[in-house]
Amino acid sequence: MNYKAIIFDFDYTLADATEGIVKCFNYAFEKMGFPQQDTEVIRNTVGMTIANAFTLMTGCDDESVINKLRSHFKVLADKIMAESTKLLFHTKILLYNLKYDGVRTGIVTSKLRCRINDTLIKENLQDYINIIIGFDDVECPKPSPEGLLKAIEILNIPKEQVLYVGDNIIDAETAERANVDFVGVLTGTTTKSEFQIYSHKKIVKDLAVLEIFINNIKKVVEI
Repeated sequence: MNYKAIIFDFDYTLADATEGIVKCFNYAFEKMGFPQQDTEVIRNTVGMTIANAFTLMTGCDDESVINKLRSHFKVLADKIMAESTKLLFHTKILLYNLKYDGVRTGIVTSKLRCRINDTLIKENLQDYINIIIGFDDVECPKPSPEGLLKAIEILNIPKEQVLYVGDNIIDAETAERANVDFVGVLTGTTTKSEFQIYSHKKIVKDLAVLEIFINNIKKVVEI
């Protein structure tokens, strides 16, 4: 399959926002009287919604408390998240090359769309992503397929010609439920064996290896 569109998750797939995420969660925890968490504990929740991550770390699922946490999280995130987010190895090169090849690109994430926009602007990449679907664009976040299917509809490309790339089993389940091809990247906290439970075309070390996989498919199609 020669893919006409490639859609990505964001955190640990295209970028690393660990520093900002940890600071924002611990700022919110401190404001609300919850114990602060170690970096690795918070890192292992990246990919979840803020609500699900908060509940996992604290055991609290009270909606009013979660809403307060979101508010505190947002206060600091508005100030530091874009600046503290760093692109992963090969992200820029891959996005440049996909645009050059005429491949449409998108991001489907559990983060707010503005967080992605801010990072793309900072990195001068806003012209290299065709569609962003964030937490605020859907009723049901991942692993619901809603966001992924919405992005595909806007791109107006048959989903058989779309590849979704992510670093988390949440992404793998999203693709599976959308019936969209999936590649897992090992740049996050998910292991190869965890990915293997889900439908996938490939599990790759990083985006550079992903590009090799894409190019090899293209060569086969051309032959």
